[in-house]
Amino acid sequence: MNEQKLKKIEDYVKDHENVSLTTLCSEFNISMSTLRRAVAVLCERGVINKRYGCVYATSKRKFIPFHLRANLNTEAKRETCRIAAQLIKEDDIIYLDSGSTTCYILDYIGHLNNVTIITGNIDIIVKALSMDNVTVFVLPGLLNKKNNSFTPTNAKEAFASYNITKAFIAASGVSLSNGFSHSDPLERETKLAAIQKSETICFVLDDSKFGHTSLISLGPLTLADIICSNKAPDSAIQNYCQEHHIILKYS
Repeated sequence: MNEQKLKKIEDYVKDHENVSLTTLCSEFNISMSTLRRAVAVLCERGVINKRYGCVYATSKRKFIPFHLRANLNTEAKRETCRIAAQLIKEDDIIYLDSGSTTCYILDYIGHLNNVTIITGNIDIIVKALSMDNVTVFVLPGLLNKKNNSFTPTNAKEAFASYNITKAFIAASGVSLSNGFSHSDPLERETKLAAIQKSETICFVLDDSKFGHTSLISLGPLTLADIICSNKAPDSAIQNYCQEHHIILKYS
């Protein structure tokens, strides 16, 4: 098994802390014998342990501060946002989700005369200060230091008065079996409230998120009208999107 697949199995176990072997076989579409060889390698490396038909992480995934995550995969994130920004038109009212990817969308809308943005992301708010063509409405709420954003304590109420033409939603992972997922439980209700209030739902995620499942489930792929990324997902996701009329946009 190649290193990329091994890393995905390792990450999955760390996110879920304790996973059965049968679940891993189903999640990664591999045989039990293939999985046992992969588990043996990861156990030898000391990143997971095995007991009674399941595997568990030797330690929880370390929290990576927002400013460090923002500097990971920047080229892929920028290209993803360049593609997503092409969807934004004059006079749009858009929601920009919190995350280390979505803040780059502002870099690609300077040519538009008038765009209204709703967000809780501090980086987006600061960046918009120098943009005369952008009007910003800031969501109230708890300062979420993990994602450098304000997270509403009552998300439905926070979005109640807004009419949103397009929502650009971030996710930590996407897979056919588990749909869209995210690492921060605090942000789930905010994302779902934004999705409910928006005419068009665009998920914005770089290619490292494909095939990955994170802690908190957001919902199936059918939540999205459009998925934007820097690269195409695998053929299984492409076929699913085609069957369910989900638009894929990528380089």
